[in-house]
Amino acid sequence: LNRDVRLTKYSRPVEGDYNGDGWIDLALQTSDGYWRIAWGNKDFNYNRNFDINTKYLTDAQLAEAPGWAYLAVVGSREPTFKIPDGVSGAGEWWGLTLFPSGWQASKYDNLNFGGNEWIPMMGNDVGTKSKDGIWKELNSNLWILIDLPPSGIFGGLECHPFSADYDGDGKSDRAVQCPSEFRIVQTSDNSVRHISLPYDPSEFSMPGKIYTGGISYQTSRQLIDYQLSISNDPPVIPVDMIQGDFCSIPWEPSKIPQECR
Repeated sequence: LNRDVRLTKYSRPVEGDYNGDGWIDLALQTSDGYWRIAWGNKDFNYNRNFDINTKYLTDAQLAEAPGWAYLAVVGSREPTFKIPDGVSGAGEWWGLTLFPSGWQASKYDNLNFGGNEWIPMMGNDVGTKSKDGIWKELNSNLWILIDLPPSGIFGGLECHPFSADYDGDGKSDRAVQCPSEFRIVQTSDNSVRHISLPYDPSEFSMPGKIYTGGISYQTSRQLIDYQLSISNDPPVIPVDMIQGDFCSIPWEPSKIPQECR
């Protein structure tokens, strides 16, 4: 950590099968603008120095925002990230594809996936989940993000989203872990399953998969500024898997984060 958050070293684990050989690769998206990958193998012997160290952010992008502000898309088969709100290209979704000549970057043209308050999701197609309980996915035929029914049931910042196949039909179901239950929308019949969870709702509990984002980059900066104003310690980077506790801070009326209004 560092009081200058641009110097804070922040890494996200984004494991996946990046080379398509059937083995899980270990990977990190790092705040210095690199995607570092250690190829998986049957013996689970990973290169601690990584086999791939590719720079996915340009110097210009790093000058606009720290690397941690660019959200990794967890579950993608290639290094994929989303541009944060408040910088050039805000809401764009970029991916890196490995060719024999090296990595090549491309984006989803004419689509905007919103600011960092829209959590990037990878299910049956690319999508986003919002604090308003809306989970959108890309309709590849119409080339638009659509709010799939049932709408608005996926909870706010207190509900942690992830995709997995729960009904055995070979497709990813949309699911959230909320303080008192799992909510799962099954793709086989579009029904909603509610599964109670007997644990202390005041404890932060994760479903076993990380996700990135949840609040806007603007709000992340506000929370960092607040920490700097009340402490001499380096601030925590509030960017991933955020809950809504920060809304209880006695904000000045003109500085109340959008997520708390």
